[in-house]
Amino acid sequence: MAVFRRVLVALGGLILLALAALTAVGLVNHVLAATILDFLDRCFLYNLQLCFLESQQLWIPILAGAVFLLLAIVLLIAAFSRPKQVRQVRVETADGSGVDISLEAIDSVVRRAASSVSQVKHLTSRLRVAGEGLIIALHIMVPAGTAIPDIGMAVRRAVASELETIVGLTAKEIRVEVVNVVDKPEEGTRSGT
Repeated sequence: MAVFRRVLVALGGLILLALAALTAVGLVNHVLAATILDFLDRCFLYNLQLCFLESQQLWIPILAGAVFLLLAIVLLIAAFSRPKQVRQVRVETADGSGVDISLEAIDSVVRRAASSVSQVKHLTSRLRVAGEGLIIALHIMVPAGTAIPDIGMAVRRAVASELETIVGLTAKEIRVEVVNVVDKPEEGTRSGT
């Protein structure tokens, strides 16, 4: 949900929550209710005072307050809930069916492909699904004295080729960022999460 829509939904929820609170206060405090309802009667609501101030049909404001409260809770939950994160990708097969592959499995293929480039000494990866495509972000360390653009291009090619061959998937974007240049090759630190 876009940020603007979230703000509007939250604002609507807060307004409904305020209306529910005013209804509850009006049911308890008849003097305050008389003042608020007199103002509302003058503006646009007619004969609402009779529901509050006369004990006849008191269930109408109670029901209205409960509905306001429930709608406010639903809107506030919708505004502040986190969007569901995609944890798998569906890959169509030759026979027309599909296979669901977890992002963890795809990440394993990506890390193995990126670490197959000999100059990559350490890497971390992050995968996410955006719209209709997979975005891969790789952070790598390379040894000093190597051509960094060539290593980045080799990593990108290796990952794209391995994804196509093993997973049957084409990434929407593969970002390679060199985060450090190391003097000595570090053994045992070729892959990470």
